Amino acid sequence: MKVMVNNRASCPTLYEIHPKFGLLRGREFEMKDLYTFDLTKEKSEETYEEICSAYEKILSKLNVKYTKVAGDPGNIGGSLSHEYHIPADAGEDTLLTCDSCGHSLNKELLKSDTQSCQQPGCHGLLTESKGIEVAHSFLLGTKYSEVFNARVKHSSTTSILEMGCYGIGVTRLLAATLEHLSSDEEICWPRLIVPYQVIIIPQKEGYKHDVTMDLASQVYDRLNYPNEVVIDDRTHMSIGKRLIEAKRLGYPYAIILGKKALESPAVLEVVNVYDNATDYYSIDQLSEKLFDPKVTL
Repeated sequence: MKVMVNNRASCPTLYEIHPKFGLLRGREFEMKDLYTFDLTKEKSEETYEEICSAYEKILSKLNVKYTKVAGDPGNIGGSLSHEYHIPADAGEDTLLTCDSCGHSLNKELLKSDTQSCQQPGCHGLLTESKGIEVAHSFLLGTKYSEVFNARVKHSSTTSILEMGCYGIGVTRLLAATLEHLSSDEEICWPRLIVPYQVIIIPQKEGYKHDVTMDLASQVYDRLNYPNEVVIDDRTHMSIGKRLIEAKRLGYPYAIILGKKALESPAVLEVVNVYDNATDYYSIDQLSEKLFDPKVTL
């Protein structure tokens, strides 16, 4: 028997004591908590690995680097604990990773100032890096179930429940991935959670502005990506200024409707912002050439 408790009430708002660094300055973030209950220690360990694997899948789908480290159970306690960190210079945690066996741990667990790996049979050196913690897992055993006498009857016997607790920072993931991927000048989002995939930028007010606005609507309809495309209709601004803002905000693609768009057939300038590349396509080529933004977890 396995019981998992995963409800909206277990998605509390937590408060940081020392918030700072860009989006990390917010004094609160939401954690999606999960509590598990198993009949045996062996089954609870299997559940632990299952949840850890789910966290790793989420982070891999976001296509960002992450480090899983042995963590300090702290006041929560338990026999096993792991933390998941997004690498970032703004991170407040110091992580140590062996250059030989790859074992990683939070520096808080290091019992001495040694730079040598403490894993059996390993003589590698530990290298330091900074990380932002986005998830944590704890194998609690019977620490809490014994206190509450949480038992279950099964197969003509009674067992004390083996517990685990887990949490992933939903809003913290957003802040940490942006901190990891972005530069000082431009935001870069994970493609899975970027608010919009494409921005269409028509001509500035003036010469044949109405033509490019009509063309912008045609391109929008042709792409057929609901809720993934926006038209920047601030045509009192130049194309260049709007493109700079689009890069700063982190749109992966910008479609420029400049002078070439007035040719017959229309030629569209497609800027791949993240790869810093520019290509030219006809309207008919867009859906085929443009990266399909329909990404699912």
